[in-house]
Amino acid sequence: MRWSNVDRTRDRIDLTNIGRLAGVEGVSSGRGLEAQLFATGASSYDWETGDTDFSFDPSANIFYKLTPSLTGSLTLNTSFADAPLDERQVNTGRFDLFFPETRDFFLQDVQSFEFGGRTVTQSINGLPFFSRNIGIVEGRPVDLIAGAKLSGKLGPANLGVLAVRTGDDSVYDGQYLGAARASFEVLNESKAGVIFTHGDPTGEFNNTLFGADFQYKNSTRFAGTLYADLAYVRTIDGDGATSVGDHYAAIAGAYRGLKWEWNAEFYNIGENYRPRLGFANRTGIRQYHANGFRLFRPESGPVRLFMAGIFGLAVTDLDDELLDRELGAFTRVEGRAGDAAEFEVFRGFLDIRAPFDIAGRLAVPAGEYSFTRYNLFAETSEGRTVSVGGEYRWGGVYGGDFRNIGAFVGWRPNRHFRISADYELVRFDLPTGDLDIHVGVIGSTIAINPRMFIQTDVQYDNISENFTFLSRFSWEPQPEREIFISFGHTALIEEDRFPESFRAQGSSLALRLGHTFRM
Repeated sequence: MRWSNVDRTRDRIDLTNIGRLAGVEGVSSGRGLEAQLFATGASSYDWETGDTDFSFDPSANIFYKLTPSLTGSLTLNTSFADAPLDERQVNTGRFDLFFPETRDFFLQDVQSFEFGGRTVTQSINGLPFFSRNIGIVEGRPVDLIAGAKLSGKLGPANLGVLAVRTGDDSVYDGQYLGAARASFEVLNESKAGVIFTHGDPTGEFNNTLFGADFQYKNSTRFAGTLYADLAYVRTIDGDGATSVGDHYAAIAGAYRGLKWEWNAEFYNIGENYRPRLGFANRTGIRQYHANGFRLFRPESGPVRLFMAGIFGLAVTDLDDELLDRELGAFTRVEGRAGDAAEFEVFRGFLDIRAPFDIAGRLAVPAGEYSFTRYNLFAETSEGRTVSVGGEYRWGGVYGGDFRNIGAFVGWRPNRHFRISADYELVRFDLPTGDLDIHVGVIGSTIAINPRMFIQTDVQYDNISENFTFLSRFSWEPQPEREIFISFGHTALIEEDRFPESFRAQGSSLALRLGHTFRM
């Protein structure tokens, strides 16, 4: 089922061109004012010290429709009690991991702040604005005392403006942080825009970022759709003569048709490029990436799509000396019910110029490494009662061997219940030693009715030896009223004595009552 754009070149879920609903009459939106008021009581217990802590926090989100398509938002002492756990990740590489945004206040109207088109969706390194930096500092949550947001459409402009004040924590003082984005539709299907951010979540730097982008799209003159995206961003750290500035520049092109698709991107990221409200985990590089593949779309039979293609990646330093290289091929088949399987092989090269430790445990010396890697993946449709998936990656790495086994199973017997389990094993066998990494996740949803549900997540990995349990109960007894309860528990389970070494660390319980007023 599709809302718009019955186009076989598009994925099953594709929101790049939204549908437009017209002809709705006799509906009044009132004065356009909505106020969400919350009261949250929380308690936490430290099992190691025996300390108990209680807190009571009122909060509010207020929305006002300045026009039918432009919304002003105000948040006070924002509550993130209903935010889910971050997906458990273990860093096996040299660069910082990316954790997506999961908090509702920042996800609302997130498209108003999107920038760069394919230049950022194909590679998140260099992202100029990433809302997760607001309210989370170096992995620690901090209070969001107040924030104001303007999002939507004003005349020909698509606007997104955000200003917040964060609270103090044990290390850093609270900060004023801001971001603004404006874009304009041009050339029928294309758009151009600018972006601006100011502030540093830690307060250690006086950081300013500004940039511009152009996203070209043409679906009228070709047997498919042609895209071309350009972005330029500059950051400045400091004031006056002591400031340090650098840039991010990128260009991405793509063609999507019924039979052929190709993508190509180029990035130039300066050594001192510092988007303090964005995300950049590798600077001082030039990156080149391209892929192309042939698609076959049978008119009948169980196969919906078959594709085969090649890809290449090269990363150099700013003196054009090679750092990384990948050359490979892949093939993928998709069934009409949503089942899929894929195989990939590539030849890689890495120039490791500084030694590092995998997951903080296994040393990788500096040097040049060449290797061949394989990847086999298959999954069934999540629309089935029982869905399963698996991935097996193997080959060389850092002068040794690499194995990665991932498995997924989900069970949804009816509309009221769903449970899933994920397990991943990553194994390194290097000249410097061996390392096994285990990550396990279990999640479930019980939907008692459309207004009452329970979501539970359990996670563990043997590197941090951290066990996490979070269960969230949400009930809307009647429209505009909410009762939310969450219970969390953390523990340490020693890798060598799993699972009998369970040692509780902390427990937390939160109750949030909410009411929405509309005028």
